[in-house]
Amino acid sequence: MAETTITKTSKHSWDAHHWIAGAIVLVATLQFHLIFVQGFNWDEFYFLSQVHAAENGTLQIALNTIHTRLFFWLPLLPDEIVQLRTARVFMLAAELSTGACIIGLARRFTDMQTAMLAGLAYISAGYVFLHGASFRVDPIVTALLMAALLGSATVRQSWRSGLAIALLIAVAGATTIKAVFFAPAFAGIWLMRWSESTDRQRTAIWMASTTVCAVLFFGVIYGLHSHNLAIADAEASRKMVSNAGEKMFSMGLFPRGQFLIKQGFIALIFSATLLAAPVAIGLQKRTRIEEVVLIAFWLPLLSLAIYRNSFPYFYAFIMAPATVAAAAALMPVVRRYGALPLALLLLGNGAWLYWNTPKDMQVVQARVLHSVHAIFPKPVAYIDFSSMISSFPKQGFFMSGWGMDNYRDAGQPVFAEILQSQTVPLVIANHDSLDAALRGSEAQKPLLDADAQILLDNYVHHWGPIWLAGREIDGPAGQRTINIAIPGIYTVEGSAITIAGIEYEPGDKVVLGRGPQVVERRTEKNVVLRFGRGAIKPSAVEPKLGRFGVFSDF
Repeated sequence: MAETTITKTSKHSWDAHHWIAGAIVLVATLQFHLIFVQGFNWDEFYFLSQVHAAENGTLQIALNTIHTRLFFWLPLLPDEIVQLRTARVFMLAAELSTGACIIGLARRFTDMQTAMLAGLAYISAGYVFLHGASFRVDPIVTALLMAALLGSATVRQSWRSGLAIALLIAVAGATTIKAVFFAPAFAGIWLMRWSESTDRQRTAIWMASTTVCAVLFFGVIYGLHSHNLAIADAEASRKMVSNAGEKMFSMGLFPRGQFLIKQGFIALIFSATLLAAPVAIGLQKRTRIEEVVLIAFWLPLLSLAIYRNSFPYFYAFIMAPATVAAAAALMPVVRRYGALPLALLLLGNGAWLYWNTPKDMQVVQARVLHSVHAIFPKPVAYIDFSSMISSFPKQGFFMSGWGMDNYRDAGQPVFAEILQSQTVPLVIANHDSLDAALRGSEAQKPLLDADAQILLDNYVHHWGPIWLAGREIDGPAGQRTINIAIPGIYTVEGSAITIAGIEYEPGDKVVLGRGPQVVERRTEKNVVLRFGRGAIKPSAVEPKLGRFGVFSDF
């Protein structure tokens, strides 16, 4: 690898190393602060809810949920906000570990300055800076796979190293099936390892045994994880994989092209380097094996052209191996202009992203969560978009784009069926479809008619996105029959009302069972029957309506 020996070490280069290291520390510090101020995305609450479900024995699927075992201790912390912040700290550690692995791998193909710049470019690069420390499986699996790639490239061949690499790959595969996108990178690095070996037969046996062990470890990990789940998982996982095959690649080319364009704008230098990498690699004086390996590291990026879920958080995952290839494109730039200008530009990119990131959404989210816990000190069933009240048992489905498509394709009312047998006193209207159904308005992707009607009829607005079980009785005075879908204790508000022959004044409590109730009003003044014993309304300003009133957008 003659290319890596051209740059000579000097006092100046050591100074550059320190500057780059300092820039990495500063970018990591900015990200660390964002942990405590940047709003949580809906996915983060969803992943936290899976941890709670595993802890209380209600997790129903093993595929893509191994993180619930790694973070089993999170429910011991005070509330959802503290739990998510703590989880983000570990995600940031995983992201920085990925950056370190990028430096280690890039060092095989470039000088140390360029390798360090590649690590800095990654952690300051647009969506990586903004979402690389989010509580999702992506930072975990990226760190595991990059560590396995680094080990495959550098460690001495032995049964211990083979088992360690196999375990990393197996845990990554059990964490998410997206791990398969790294296959070209592993093929490339193992080809290089084999070509450089003085005993190719021994190396081939080592790689084959590592692969077999990875498959065996995956089976053991998956089996142990799924053994004690709430219901048999095999069929659920089979359906999940089948749906993934149908949905994940069903939206044509560049299904999330808007995010790809935005990534280019918010990380200009890094994005340009990634695009230039294949050409730069071909123009450099490298061995054929080196060219193949670097292109293999770059190839996972092509998944952005076909993968439906290539949302911003996916970039932190898929750009990690490509950054190693990008280091090759950076090297001639570093030699011509020096490392310091690039380090300052990359640091400036991270600082600019930090400055422009909204820092008030966590306050809104905490206000909603604290209000819910004040109304319901003990967990109750609820309906929402993404399990925002992660410590409570959510009813219904994850209302992502994929989830809503499956729901509407099935054509089967979900919430109407749930309310026939379950007591669900709470709805968090943190999805536009839920908010529209509760208000009787139009939505871009509306709920099925039966679901929209039962929510409209059985919940009353409380505060912000919080809706409580209840009925608003208006119109002409007199007797009528109403249907109660959520049994429990209700508080009378507004005016007196007679229920089943008993008169109740405002503030009185009445126990209502599921089913028809005969009520009578003597005046036309509206009456509200609100679930609970006089739930207190927060005095704070209410968030705006819909999903982005309580969640941060990408």
